[in-house]
Amino acid sequence: MEKLGKAKAKAAREEKQKEQKLEELVLKSLEECTTPEDKVKLLLQRHVDSEKNVSRLTGELRILQRHMESQQREKEQVQRDLNRSVLMRDKLQEVCREQQRIIKSVKNESMLQIKVEEERRKESQTNFQSSLNEVQKSLAKNNEENIKLRDYNIEMTKKLKLLAEQYQTREQHLEKLNEQVQLEAQLHQAKLNKVQVEAAMEKEILSKLVAQLLREPNRTGKAVAGATSHQGSNRKGESIKGTAQYLHGQV
Repeated sequence: MEKLGKAKAKAAREEKQKEQKLEELVLKSLEECTTPEDKVKLLLQRHVDSEKNVSRLTGELRILQRHMESQQREKEQVQRDLNRSVLMRDKLQEVCREQQRIIKSVKNESMLQIKVEEERRKESQTNFQSSLNEVQKSLAKNNEENIKLRDYNIEMTKKLKLLAEQYQTREQHLEKLNEQVQLEAQLHQAKLNKVQVEAAMEKEILSKLVAQLLREPNRTGKAVAGATSHQGSNRKGESIKGTAQYLHGQV
């Protein structure tokens, strides 16, 4: 406000100085005129020139006023834009501060999460290494057991092969023994059939002799003696044996 008052006072002084200079200039011009008509004519010319200057200055003033009004409107618009910019800046600063707080919080949380994950990773790595060592030990143990089992299987395969060969040899031997037994059985059966036939023949002969003796009682002693003498000379042993076998078969 004080600056505005000083500016107006300065403008008034300058205007007063211009009027004084103009007055001095007019008086000097009138002194150059010799007659009153020339002085009136000069004053009229000065007045016309002044009117023209006033009209021109008035137009320029209006133009300047319009320009100043436009400048004022632009200034006000700029001020409003500036105010909006300041408000926007304040909001942006607040948003930035909030973002910084969020970023800081996220950073702290991320660092904590990273620390936790790092501890988990170390623990997982330790557990994995321990499990890997156990698996390696188990593989080594299984490898040893597989080697032992392979050796055992090889040994058992050899033993089974030997047993199979022995079994095959025994089977062949048993087949031969079976064939031999069957042949001997057939031979004994043939002999038995022969003995049975001979026994049947002897039985028939004895039956005939007994019947004949029963028909001829007086000749019993002679018939018996004759039959005994006839059979005993060559076939005494076989007749007795065949008779015993026959009687055993009847029993």
